[in-house]
Amino acid sequence: RETLSMKPSPGPSAAPDTPSSVRCLLDLPPECLALVLASLAVRDVLAAAATCPALKVAADDPILWRNLLWQVWIATAARGAEKADFAARLLRYQQASSMRAGVGPDSTGAAVEAELPERPSEARPLPLSQWLRSYDAPDAALAGVWRQRLMWSGSTDQCHGDTVGCACVHGSPTPQPFGSGRVVYYEVRVLSQGEHGFIAVGWSPEGFPSKNKQPGWVRHTYGYHGDDGHVYSSFGYGRRFGAPFGTGRTVGTGLVLPPPGAPPDRCHGAIFFTVDGELCGAPFPSVPAPTLLRPAVGVHSVGEQVELHFGDGAASVIAASPPRRPSPFAFDLAEYCAREGGAVRAPAAAAAGRARDREAAQSSHPRLQASLEQMLPWVLHEVLQLAFLQEPPEGDDYHELQRFARSHHPLSLHPSWGVPTLDELQPEQLQQLCKQLLTRFAQRHALEDYDGAAPSDEESDDEEDGQ
Repeated sequence: RETLSMKPSPGPSAAPDTPSSVRCLLDLPPECLALVLASLAVRDVLAAAATCPALKVAADDPILWRNLLWQVWIATAARGAEKADFAARLLRYQQASSMRAGVGPDSTGAAVEAELPERPSEARPLPLSQWLRSYDAPDAALAGVWRQRLMWSGSTDQCHGDTVGCACVHGSPTPQPFGSGRVVYYEVRVLSQGEHGFIAVGWSPEGFPSKNKQPGWVRHTYGYHGDDGHVYSSFGYGRRFGAPFGTGRTVGTGLVLPPPGAPPDRCHGAIFFTVDGELCGAPFPSVPAPTLLRPAVGVHSVGEQVELHFGDGAASVIAASPPRRPSPFAFDLAEYCAREGGAVRAPAAAAAGRARDREAAQSSHPRLQASLEQMLPWVLHEVLQLAFLQEPPEGDDYHELQRFARSHHPLSLHPSWGVPTLDELQPEQLQQLCKQLLTRFAQRHALEDYDGAAPSDEESDDEEDGQ
């Protein structure tokens, strides 16, 4: 208010052509004053408007809120609804920042309040289940902002089987308010990878943590696993995606929701992942029933500790001077949402290159391959393509077929193969073995009406060993 009411000092320094009718900024027309207010903190503008009639008129001007809406949220609104839309997005940002993960509806954290809830000066671990502990710790860089930390509470001889410490957000998660407001996003910072780095970041329905399994091991769950860099969905065998991640890495994941009112055949979402602020890709471009998914994190070995981050809260937005886009994450989510999630359809460059190469190569048995693809889980489609290539696989593709064969066939072979072990097979022989395994697997699951059961203990062990 003091700045706005300053009058030009008399004397030689004053401009001779200054209009006598404009003695201070408060004499400007409301629409002009609104443009000036757009450079001040929202909190200060609202406080000044409560004590000055001229500022109150300017603070209610649609021009001010139209500018703020674009500056902060990269969004537009119908004329006259700009201020209400800004407030609604601010509330959604606070709600998103206040989310907490737990194993049941009673462990979801504090309710949304106008100010951040008070926390004890020394946070004590809260046991969520037999395998998981959680506590809130302050962020040293941001006063009043707290992060939720999760750690595994088992022992070395318990890190196999259904002993995963898993937590998910309960209730419908709040999309971030940037752009079209259709992206739910959060990040996980790995404070310690522990003994094995069995950390999974992903999505699951409510109630999934009680199964004590990793996201991605059962149907309608999706996960990016740190020990091998593979992505999992509905099955205990992972698909190649990115690099493994461990201590010091920040892994983010976003769920792109369908537009409001989308027809049933287009009500699919998409899931993408980021590492240290870089977009890795969207391994799940068509996710059914995305509104039923919740952020989910799993830890499964001694010493593993992660920190969940859902945002910085509304206080950081209204205190920024000049107002600017919130940037609480390592990934530039605001810029991503400004592009309406277009990049969600673009997988990682390396994966895209492999896919183009396989599409260019002609299948040895296209009809059989197409039939098996309809019966096999999504995670096995890449293996299927490699097994049916006319050109023998080399390098990473050959090792991928080896990994699949090892997880579904004993290392020793029947004498008819001409070699004693699986590792000694020629590429053409390895392709033939994988075809047999895939055909047998497809037939079995077609008869059993595959229900996305969790992997067997043997498959779980293989997955965690990074095979």
